[in-house]
Amino acid sequence: MKKSVILIFFIFSPEIILPIGTNSQGETFWDRIMKEESNFNLSKGIIYMQQENYSKASIEFSKAIDKNPSSTAYSLFGASLYWMGDVYGSIKEYEKAIEIDPENAIAWQLKGISMAKTGNIEEALKNFEKSISIDPKRADVNMNIGSIYFSKGYMSSAIEYIRKAIKIDPQNPLFYYQIGLVYFYLERYDDAEESFEKAISFYREYEEAMVWLGITKEKKGNMKEAIKIYKKAIEIKPYDFFARYKLALAIINSKSDEKIEKYIDKNFLLTPKNKFGGVSLSISYSAKEKNLEKDSKSDENDFSDKNISEIYKNLLRASPDEEINFSIDIISIEKMKIETVNETNLGKALSGNFNYPRKKYNSSNFFLPAQDQKSRKENIYKILKKIESDLSQNTDKNYRINFTMNTKKAEGESKTEDSNVAYYPRNIGNDMGLWIIGNNWISIVEDDMESIDKINENPQKNLLAGLGNLLIGESQNAINYFNKVGNIYPTFSKLGLAVSYTCAGEEGKAINLLEEVLEEDKKNKIAIENLKWLKTKEK
Repeated sequence: MKKSVILIFFIFSPEIILPIGTNSQGETFWDRIMKEESNFNLSKGIIYMQQENYSKASIEFSKAIDKNPSSTAYSLFGASLYWMGDVYGSIKEYEKAIEIDPENAIAWQLKGISMAKTGNIEEALKNFEKSISIDPKRADVNMNIGSIYFSKGYMSSAIEYIRKAIKIDPQNPLFYYQIGLVYFYLERYDDAEESFEKAISFYREYEEAMVWLGITKEKKGNMKEAIKIYKKAIEIKPYDFFARYKLALAIINSKSDEKIEKYIDKNFLLTPKNKFGGVSLSISYSAKEKNLEKDSKSDENDFSDKNISEIYKNLLRASPDEEINFSIDIISIEKMKIETVNETNLGKALSGNFNYPRKKYNSSNFFLPAQDQKSRKENIYKILKKIESDLSQNTDKNYRINFTMNTKKAEGESKTEDSNVAYYPRNIGNDMGLWIIGNNWISIVEDDMESIDKINENPQKNLLAGLGNLLIGESQNAINYFNKVGNIYPTFSKLGLAVSYTCAGEEGKAINLLEEVLEEDKKNKIAIENLKWLKTKEK
């Protein structure tokens, strides 16, 4: 088996408790008031984090820093930036937290997670080791270290540290899942099976553990049990295309008469949307960039600010029959200034010649009803032009923009399953507040492809070979296989080719194929939804 690696870490969750802080001797009554107000903002931010509203959480944590720049506040602010995709920004905040309190074990841990996210595994390990030296009883940090050793191929050390985590917290499903993966790669399938089952016993909806339990059952030759487990997995996460692919392949390999078509149809969606039938998007933009393509004729390039231009394009991706709720939070930060002072008074000079940058918060919420595309574009353009104008007047400030968008079908509209902006093979979110590096499941598909290549006269296996290659990003191989099954599976062939051509950047070919599908089946939901996005992107 090809050895791809996986790292699994805790990222900030309600279970990670950071000390709010206590009063110290010598502080003034005003200091105590500011600490209390800061703690209030921290509490609000934590609630927002639990609700996955990371933009609002970052605003509260930033306010808390203004009132009391504590190590805890910087740690939490860094965590909110991490979740919004600003990994390097999060590292800077963790470093500030550590500078204030070098014994903040959680700040060291979170910095390690961000370092691992950037690919700096060695630096991540140093941060985890520092965290564990401060607090040896942190189960999650022990697991982090075990995950690092797993990625480096040091399996005995990986098992040692994950077992330490289990000893400290023996009912944590994540730890059993992680050690199950280690056992699986060591081909200790009995131990892997026991570990995955243990993880599921503590968390019944642990879909990722179920998928790996199914794969382990297959390795042990128990195909019937594997099929049962895969079916349960796609009930929990309907848009896990990998699980659907494994289920269909297991049915074929078991020589069952059950039809696979009903399990793989969703695999041709250019990304499913949220539970409301719409898009959910949260992005953090930092620094100001000029739009270098401003002389282009397209509307989005009429914005001089590149960040605003990106927000415009994202808003236009929503379907006209969807309502849009979006918020734009702007943190304006005054640039540092050095003032000239009278040097005869050293005390005044030391206290007066440096002005700490002040922050200004501006949070705006907007609602756009379902409307025709022309009206939608005009309204979005008007809103964003006003925001850009306001920003351009504050040349003495730097800023950060937090953009959050949620769409849903308008009342009375049919809530069909929708597509988003790309092809995501595993749109499953993260169980247990996880962050995963590496695509270890890809090695499973690669192994499958090797065996399918030897038996390529089977039309069903050719269809799944097309899907498998699509899952792992091999668009040209997928095209070859989908072309082979055109006579047997004409609709699936065209849908698969359309997605493959989209991934290869040939969207014109994709549109033509989807239109051919609709000529034969006007109600084909997959073709309708994929065309909706592709044609929106064309405009």
